[in-house]
Parts: sequence; C-alpha cells; structure tokens
Amino acid sequence: MKTTQVLNFTLVVGLVGTFATACGRSRSPSYLQFMARNPGYYRGLAESCDQLLSAWTNQTSETWVLRGDDKSLPPLILELNPSKVTLRSEFVWIMVGVTRPGFGITWAKNDYGDEDIRWELSSHADGMKTIVFSTNKPPWRRTSQGG
Repeated sequence: MKTTQVLNFTLVVGLVGTFATACGRSRSPSYLQFMARNPGYYRGLAESCDQLLSAWTNQTSETWVLRGDDKSLPPLILELNPSKVTLRSEFVWIMVGVTRPGFGITWAKNDYGDEDIRWELSSHADGMKTIVFSTNKPPWRRTSQGG
C-alpha cells in the first residue's frame, strides 16, 4: 500500500511540475502588462509590424493569417505569444490569447482627413480601443516614391 501511495504522489508531482513549466513557457502577457510598457517598446513593436507588412503584403489586397508561432514573425511579436497574426497591405492584427483575458493589437493606417494620415498602434480589449503609439509617417517605412 505504501508503494502505491509513493507512486501516486510522484505521478501527481510530476504532472503538476510539467504543467507549470509548460504554462510558464508559453504564457502571453496580460493586457495590463502590455499597457504598462514604455513608449520605446511600442515604437519597436510598430517597427516590427511594419517590417512584417513589407515582407508579406507587397501592397496587394490579399489577406494572410499566420500562426502565432510562425518563424517569419519578428521577435517582439513572437514574445507576445500570439494565437494568430492577420495581415493586409495597411493593417496588422495580433491576437493575444483566445479567451476572455485575451486582447488584440493593431498597427493600421488611419485617414483623419485634411492630409492627416497616421499609422497607429492600438490595443483592443473589452470593446475599448487605446492608441499606444502614433506617427504621421514611420521613418522606417519605404514608400513607392523611395522615401
């Protein structure tokens, strides 16, 4: 009887340890952790999104959906452990998590009229959009005029 109890205890400890390790390795940041980042982080994430757009979209109207572990994703995006990343020529949607605590991040071009066109990095959770970084023209983005 004692041997069975020891084996059961060892099995339970092993399973709990394996589960805890797996959860810790693949854990996405929470919405609050993402929102607490510094401005330099958001700028870097915007640059990563823009690099992804340049590599995948080539100014077409197609939509691409990448798995969250796709090796073509830049490191800052991979660190978010996204469940998926959706791309169009002027839009990146990063889904972090898949349940209630999940949230989305977008890098998108918005036209406010009067030649006020901005690229904005926004978070989306519980029906609320929060712009965390905005720029009129990213200095790292190439245009068709070579700028």
